[in-house]
Amino acid sequence: MPTEEAIAQCREWLERVVDVDCRAGVYDEANILEALEEIIEVELGEPFPALFEEFAARVKVGLEARAREEATWGDRTINDRLDSAFDDLDARGIVTAQALGSTLQEGAELIDAMSGDREARGSAFYHRQDLERALEGGGLRLAFTAYGDEAGGGEAIGREIVHVLKHHGVPVSWGGDVRSRIEIEPFEWRKRRATKAPPGGTAAPPVLPPAPPPRPAVCEICKGRGWIQTDPTRFPDICVCKGGKPSAGGR
Repeated sequence: MPTEEAIAQCREWLERVVDVDCRAGVYDEANILEALEEIIEVELGEPFPALFEEFAARVKVGLEARAREEATWGDRTINDRLDSAFDDLDARGIVTAQALGSTLQEGAELIDAMSGDREARGSAFYHRQDLERALEGGGLRLAFTAYGDEAGGGEAIGREIVHVLKHHGVPVSWGGDVRSRIEIEPFEWRKRRATKAPPGGTAAPPVLPPAPPPRPAVCEICKGRGWIQTDPTRFPDICVCKGGKPSAGGR
């Protein structure tokens, strides 16, 4: 028989799961109940029917309350826009997933397997911890990667994801570093489960223009020195990279 302390700890975890899952809009009732059963058996070492039935009833009440709330969402939400953006990315060969896995590593392994089956160009997803952070108003972080011989690699895929998200009106930012995740600004989490989003009226995103060529790390004229010695008896000329004009033969 589990101890009272073990039951109390399990109950605390179940309360958190029910709260998140009913508000998330990602999981259906069967998925949530399956997760509750697993948590109870893992934490208490055996099935606990009374506890499960108690929280199964909470799930039903929570999902019904969320469905009534959804019915009041007349306008397209940020989650509606994100769903549309993910649909477009899937159509462009970038596999997407929402609330995939519990951690970044687990989500990456799952999305890689999904992408391999579809011969994808790239992928984008967020995981369970990202979802919980977004529900609390912390914004949403997207992980992404490129596959195969994708031109430009991760940077190109990142730019394309941001391009599609912005096209659909998702407030997003990314500094261009493939080691950093794409950031969706904090928003009210309103992802639909029981209702349909109103039509978006947004055409497919246009083709993303190519990235500008990178500037050379070292100036080809002055070789990084900033000046050009044209006549050792005079002051050195300033290179074009510093705003000056090199004379002929000064290369």
